[in-house]
Amino acid sequence: MKSKRILILSLCFALVMSCGLPVTSFANASNIEGNGIEFTEKTEDSWEYIQEKDGETYKVIEHLKDESSLQSYIYKLNNNGNYILQSELQVNLTNDNELVTKEIKDGETTVTTEDVSGYAQTVESNNSINDELGEWVHLDTTYGQKDVGTTVGAVSLVLSIFIPKPAALLVNLAALVIDSNTPTVYYREEYYNKYLIGTTIPAAEMQATYLYADPSRSQHIGTDHFIQYYN
Repeated sequence: MKSKRILILSLCFALVMSCGLPVTSFANASNIEGNGIEFTEKTEDSWEYIQEKDGETYKVIEHLKDESSLQSYIYKLNNNGNYILQSELQVNLTNDNELVTKEIKDGETTVTTEDVSGYAQTVESNNSINDELGEWVHLDTTYGQKDVGTTVGAVSLVLSIFIPKPAALLVNLAALVIDSNTPTVYYREEYYNKYLIGTTIPAAEMQATYLYADPSRSQHIGTDHFIQYYN
């Protein structure tokens, strides 16, 4: 099953309800902030947080321009208790799943391009039909991995490649990834369907995504659930 990127706005939700289209429910993995990250401000498309790293204190201010581009400002706390701008980042996620980062630091501009397409492999499948509405039927299990960025916003963009949610809804999960201090996220995705009674017609679908910090998938970072119901 292929992940779908869906951008949800309140107006779109109203149109969905009125037109009888599939209704999508977003379930965030957790509202728990990472141990090393403290959000001081958070809105629908921007956030500010304080991060302790390598004995230093940083303040990061980020704004999502759209679902695939991000502006970041990184400040460092000096000995006088003031935050001084260290660098400015412009991050874009291309249609080819490349993370293009333009960093402006000390008057110099550096552009890096990272392939975050990773890989995905379906390892099992079950096409059985559910005779009673209300039970989830397991379809597939998929494993994959992706390199992630260095800020919450950049990680959110990468997560939105394989989790069918806008990056703005993945900020809490991205904070947990940053706290895990892993340059690569390893994930497992479980796919489920519900069917109308006695038919093969899907009534709902669910994607459960489990994130890990190691290839053996023993160091669990967080979990996200995406559920979509059909009228």
